Amino acid sequence: MANIFISYASQDRRLAKRLAGFLEDNGHQIWWDRELIAGQEFADEIDRQLKKADVIIVCWSAKSVGSNWVKSEANEGMRSERLVPVTLDGATGPRPFDQLTTLDLSKWDDDSATRLLSAIGDVPSNPIMLAFHKARQRTRLRTGLGVACAALVLAALWGPIASFIPSPTANAVAAYEKPRISEAATRHILRRLNDTGRQTSDAAFALIQTGDVHDAIRLLDKKHQALTLEPGTPAEEEAALLHQIGALAFDYNPAKAHGVYEVLVEITPDDPLALELLGELYQQEGRASEAETMYKRALTKSGISLRQALQVQIRLGQIKLRMQEFDVAQSMFTRVIAQAEENGLKHVKAKAFRHLAAMTVIVPDMDPDYGMDLVLQAIDIQSESNNQDELISSLMVRGLIAYRLGDLPSHRADQEAAAALAFEIDTPSHVNQAINNLATIAFLEERYEDAEALYLRGIQYNSEHRIDRLQELLWFGKARVSHARSEPHDTYCSHLKKAGIRSRKDVDNIPAEDMRDIVTGMKCY
Repeated sequence: MANIFISYASQDRRLAKRLAGFLEDNGHQIWWDRELIAGQEFADEIDRQLKKADVIIVCWSAKSVGSNWVKSEANEGMRSERLVPVTLDGATGPRPFDQLTTLDLSKWDDDSATRLLSAIGDVPSNPIMLAFHKARQRTRLRTGLGVACAALVLAALWGPIASFIPSPTANAVAAYEKPRISEAATRHILRRLNDTGRQTSDAAFALIQTGDVHDAIRLLDKKHQALTLEPGTPAEEEAALLHQIGALAFDYNPAKAHGVYEVLVEITPDDPLALELLGELYQQEGRASEAETMYKRALTKSGISLRQALQVQIRLGQIKLRMQEFDVAQSMFTRVIAQAEENGLKHVKAKAFRHLAAMTVIVPDMDPDYGMDLVLQAIDIQSESNNQDELISSLMVRGLIAYRLGDLPSHRADQEAAAALAFEIDTPSHVNQAINNLATIAFLEERYEDAEALYLRGIQYNSEHRIDRLQELLWFGKARVSHARSEPHDTYCSHLKKAGIRSRKDVDNIPAEDMRDIVTGMKCY
């Protein structure tokens, strides 16, 4: 992990903030925000941060080439051989900096991100991401060399992290040469692992070695089985390994994750994270009362952090929303926003913004314009930090609010953007929801064949993961298509049963009034 100083012109603050967020996500410590410095302390603080930095990134642009501050900081970076020059808009630095190789970040993409991390030349705290980036570089170097030569190349490329990762096997070399998970998916998994607050080296190595989430889970399962056979294994050691298995399985094998967290809650009953995540899995399964119990237990534990407590309260608000206790849900989300704002927890605040905004889609007397303002604030925060999994959900909510406002083209554009990110991350919950939303748009545009094909695609995809809540949404959509196409009465009623709507009571429990009206109109109950 490197200490990085970012030098930029004040007019480029937005881009510098985005760059800082990306580097922070990769485990580096960043100093960049000049606006936090006041008065006479300005120059002294900059000098302190420049001396402290391992790397000085200078952001050249049409604005910064004329800045004496930026040129001074670039000079310090070049003098001390810590300079990494980048260009934000294609502009090169003034002499003598124009003679240096400058990284072009004017078009931000995976390649430029990889080159930036490589140019920094320091080991990120997340070894999975380092291995992923090295694997991308090696795909350009593939030749007919045997495994022995490939291992030599790996040793040369990996440098400082050789002490962390055991010697690669032939299978590991194959995984490095062609990683089977995307960079976005890797970042998503890393967030889950980092959120455990525990050591993650077992999961890191398993994922690097196999290049596949499911294979990594199987590898850790074997280690867990061996661990449980050793007499006197500390509960803390087993819990640390189970947390890693659960983090890998959470989005890719929810049933597996459920079993893991049930064991965790049994062996470490005071673990608030295990309680929270088991509650989230119950919630995904539609078991609201069990989820609520887990969340309330988590909030009683002394080890729960403020950030985690606020996230649990958001989950409780979701349950109240499902139970149509709208005033209670709104009050909970509002309180979370206030507490997150007070304590500088911007990502928690963004999540609460999104959930409060989503209420304006289903609660008739709430103002959708208010919801749009909230979700736009959430999107700004998530975009700055490149938090793609949260951004997907916020884009979906923005699209739904646009639809309520009568703007179908914006609804379509947002759902398509969310779908593109979802397929990039390739987590089942995001992909299924994206397919459902695209199918719904096709239905609204009376493209029934397209809608049916999408719903069937989602049902088939989801059958591998069985996220019941999403499977029910897909079957509900399929029922709507069948009804619109005047298919036999028994056909769409059968689809409704697969959507979990099996009686008049189920119809009455549907939170959204317009959805209740649709089901009632089908006259299946």
